[in-house]
Amino acid sequence: MTVPLTGDQEEQAPPPVAAEAAAGRPATGSTATSVGAVDGPAHTGSGDQYNMFRLFGAAGAYEEVGEGRLRKRAARVVTEEQRNRTGAFFVPPPGFEEARSMLAGKGRTVIVSGSPGSGRRTAAVTLLDVAGESGTRFHELPDIAIAPGASAETILDPETVHRGDRVLLDLSADPGLLSRIQPALETYRDAVQAEDAYLAVVISQGQADELRDEFHDLIVKLGRPDGVHALEKHLRVQGTRLGGYPLRTHRAAAWAADARLGEIAHFARLVRDARLDGPNAGVGAWLTEALSALAERGTEVAKKVDGLSDSWERAVLLSAALLDGCGVDAVFTAAQQLMGILQIPEPEIPLLERAVFRSQLDHLGVAIRPDRTVGFAGLGYAAALRDCFWDGHPDLAPKFLQWADRCMRDRRMSAADRDAIAERLAEQYLRLRSYELLFRQVRRWATDNRQGASLAPQAAYALGEALLGPREAGRAARRQVYWWARENALPEELAQVLIAVCAGVMVETQPDEALVRLHHIARRGRSGVRRAAMDALLELAEKPPRFRQLLARLAEASENRQGSSRSSGQGWEADHELLWRLTEPGRLLAVVGAGPLTAGGWVRSRLVTALADALTDDDQLRRHTERLLQGLALGTAPIGLLDLLVEAGSVAGRLAHLYTVARRWALGPADPAERAESARAATALLERVNRAQGLEPIATGGAHDDDPDDTKVGR
Repeated sequence: MTVPLTGDQEEQAPPPVAAEAAAGRPATGSTATSVGAVDGPAHTGSGDQYNMFRLFGAAGAYEEVGEGRLRKRAARVVTEEQRNRTGAFFVPPPGFEEARSMLAGKGRTVIVSGSPGSGRRTAAVTLLDVAGESGTRFHELPDIAIAPGASAETILDPETVHRGDRVLLDLSADPGLLSRIQPALETYRDAVQAEDAYLAVVISQGQADELRDEFHDLIVKLGRPDGVHALEKHLRVQGTRLGGYPLRTHRAAAWAADARLGEIAHFARLVRDARLDGPNAGVGAWLTEALSALAERGTEVAKKVDGLSDSWERAVLLSAALLDGCGVDAVFTAAQQLMGILQIPEPEIPLLERAVFRSQLDHLGVAIRPDRTVGFAGLGYAAALRDCFWDGHPDLAPKFLQWADRCMRDRRMSAADRDAIAERLAEQYLRLRSYELLFRQVRRWATDNRQGASLAPQAAYALGEALLGPREAGRAARRQVYWWARENALPEELAQVLIAVCAGVMVETQPDEALVRLHHIARRGRSGVRRAAMDALLELAEKPPRFRQLLARLAEASENRQGSSRSSGQGWEADHELLWRLTEPGRLLAVVGAGPLTAGGWVRSRLVTALADALTDDDQLRRHTERLLQGLALGTAPIGLLDLLVEAGSVAGRLAHLYTVARRWALGPADPAERAESARAATALLERVNRAQGLEPIATGGAHDDDPDDTKVGR
């Protein structure tokens, strides 16, 4: 079996943002799409879904930790336990138990269908979550493999199935994908069954008729779960306790009975916000307030804005909407900056004769809280205002972006304030599907420090918002990160942003793809970037599936170098350093155990391939040999690892060099006791070298003699 190098089946031409950014030109066009994350927010109906999670705390989502590195703060709780949270609010729909039995059956495959809003994708995720063992890989088929023009065999490669895998294939989001993958589906199902894995396929109701006859018996149609019950669970997950309140008597129950499950989840978050704003109001008031916020505010907000004939008032209102929750002084400064960027002349009224700013805010419906931050009465009002200005003035979007960038660089802004602005800008560009504009801004924030304020943390935050946003945006963002990671002249600041996002966001929803991107960065980055990318990769590799994937990439790179004139270079050096750290004896034993290394198998064969490539270099051969001998002498490495080293040395044609290094190393220690232990370790290696060369083991007694002056090692 081979392990897929997930993420490298991409199209060879980069998307416009990557290609044009490298050439110094503005990006245009659109990025290609691919399948999204399994562990991310589930889209349970038709239409668009916007998941604007707040990942930042009081000090911001990302912090700088030296050498340009960014680190995700530990306060983030959105996706680390996403499947557990899904289980907490999941209401089994009609047909769920039938689907569960189907998946647990001999074929290990189920195809679920349902109407939009029925929660069919969430049901499939839950089915897989309760199937198999908790430690097995849980993933969606790699998004990169679903590149335009990819063959069915590439999309459903049976060689990529691991033992016990739990695989999600959502065909409902791409109507044309079903016809492409059907020819390979049966073969893939056979591999799933052979590996004792599980496959859940999601289709729309209309796609059921397109399936071949052999798949019809696998289809389970899911009904719609009880909406009020679903609302109760979502409220509980969001921390809203009903305390005996008769939910079914409130008009929110009638709304929930027909609402899509994604809408119910959003409504529960609005109830939570209402509870936080008015903790003493009670359940009924919170539900009523959430229903009001759920209603379309666009008309109300548009009328308010249209009623303002004064440019200064509009500038203040937009500033308060963008800086909702920030300080009142920042709002005043932002309004002045917006007037300047739009080249609107100051009002002719003398400064001291103008209404005081507090009165202006009060007139506009902007409240000043006791801590001197601004806010609006009514949930969702500030967001509606932002939508109104962006929709009403599309010609000013570039100016708005320039203005928001200037606001973020205000030294009075806290990290959390800057994150809030980044979130709201990302929200607009995701809502308008202006992904290229967002990616260009991310690059600019990451690399432009001319005004003395680093916005790299906000670049990481905004890119994370795209990755966790609508499915189309997530696909575009993952693809953009891929092409950035492959840039030979990738700016160090942007590289650190990509590392932080891959390790802090993508790893939790698309770990396979996070590893691929981190590996590309490690092979192209300079020393500081390389170390950061390697650290992130090795942290990922602490889990066996990622260990296997990283090992597969290193082994394939080694095979590609065989017969090539490329015996050095940045990628070569990075791969060998990764292999050095990946094969530390303690790590090997912790991840894969001693058995697979000494008894053959896939892991062993890949280790031999990668290690053989490293042993072609004298310094690498010496490092690996001496480390293993030292570990053997100290009792921290199992003797079976010597067989691995000798096999790799044989493949590389370097057994004589192993012999020489071992003899020299054994004579190194000055302490008699240490020298005796070194002699034993070296003799064990030399005996294996001789056997590999077809010679009889050397009967020297060097591995057992306690004579500190023993000089017979390997003789």
